[in-house]
Amino acid sequence: MTKNKEGYEPIVVNKKEKPLKMFGEIPNGSNVKVRVDTWETTNTYGHFKGFTLIAVMYLDEVPKLFV
Repeated sequence: MTKNKEGYEPIVVNKKEKPLKMFGEIPNGSNVKVRVDTWETTNTYGHFKGFTLIAVMYLDEVPKLFV
């Protein structure tokens, strides 16, 4: 597992595509859609594949805590 880039945060929106301010984590078991960017690299240590999380769409009813 690699560390995220310093200061990187994915975009988080509700099902109407309005931005959400998160004051914690999205609860486990929540319905979400995600957008990822895949990458591939080769160096002296081998060939590696991975992905970067770009955006999360929260599909459940938004709790008052997240608005």
